[in-house]
Amino acid sequence: MIKFLSSVLKPRVLAVLFSTLLGLTSLEVGLRFFGPFERAGKSPDNILWQPDEEIGFAPAADLDAILSSNEWLNEVRTNEFGFRISNASSPSVDSSLDTIMFLGDSQTMATQVAAESTYVSIIGRELARKGHPMRVINAGCNGFNTVQEYLFFKKLYDHGFRPKVVVVFAVNNDLFEDVPGLPYGRYYLDSKGYVVGTPPDPQRLALLRKAKEMPPPQANGWLVQSALLRHLRYYYRTIRNPHDVAGWVKDIYLRDDVDPSPKERWAVATAAIRSLNRLVSSYGGMVIVAVNPDPVEWSDEYYGRLNSLIPELAGKIDRLKIQKGYRRVAEKVGVEFIDMLKDFPAISVREFRFAMDPHANISGHRIIASQMLKGFERLGWFK
Repeated sequence: MIKFLSSVLKPRVLAVLFSTLLGLTSLEVGLRFFGPFERAGKSPDNILWQPDEEIGFAPAADLDAILSSNEWLNEVRTNEFGFRISNASSPSVDSSLDTIMFLGDSQTMATQVAAESTYVSIIGRELARKGHPMRVINAGCNGFNTVQEYLFFKKLYDHGFRPKVVVVFAVNNDLFEDVPGLPYGRYYLDSKGYVVGTPPDPQRLALLRKAKEMPPPQANGWLVQSALLRHLRYYYRTIRNPHDVAGWVKDIYLRDDVDPSPKERWAVATAAIRSLNRLVSSYGGMVIVAVNPDPVEWSDEYYGRLNSLIPELAGKIDRLKIQKGYRRVAEKVGVEFIDMLKDFPAISVREFRFAMDPHANISGHRIIASQMLKGFERLGWFK
């Protein structure tokens, strides 16, 4: 009986093993050619910035590099001022009166998409199509917050830039330090509520220079070699993404009346916009504030999923906190505010941003550009 079972089961075991191996091999080959996650790891962020003795750090100048993550791969070029460009030509100081400068962080620099696909470039093309004479400048930099954007503009202003319009494209983590440990240009608020920049700490600037020189981390060898393991790993991270975002929502969207330090944060944001407006209005320019439309704000389904993960904060989250807060700042300072949520299209979160990367994808940049252009139209630009 034992011999009989052995003779029957052995071929079946071999058949199962063979079928399993064939299936895994087919998955490996299929995912290698058709899977969404073509790469393992991510290009280091230190490529995108450089130490700056005036303001701590600034966007890297004269950059020409290929950057990638597991979801995207793009060429990233900047000019001598650190502005992201798509070709060798770029706005000069002499022509800056005919430009719209977009200040922002990684959502504006937008290395996740090609330069031609950023919301800044899309707006530039649409303005040209409508016969509007102004060109666009992408002055975004990874890690900037509202204060750092003002300090960067002050540096450009001192170099002679006088853009006709300056758009501050705020994001929901601008009230916090985006890159902990980096030596932001130090500052204080004077008695009139303006930002006064001071030189960065020399020791921290030295640490930043050292961080700039660090070699890129090596991606996990198994994820590099195996498309199957890579996709299993990243699909798991995609599933876990809402859990990771829930903690971030708890920190950022906590209602002001239960947030431990909202007054100080909004005071700094107000000072940054006020200081920027003082410079821009001094030569007759215009400041506009717009806030990135995060899925937390416009997707009820997404917001509901996050709420279910943080039930202890029920009733304590204000999903429009950042939008309403920057609107109040704009009204207080006396600058224009574009409501990026007005008539927002009915889309899914995946139509707006990547699966794991919280930045906008190509479709998301089109939507951002469309919402901002509608805001420009409400300001009477196209009449």
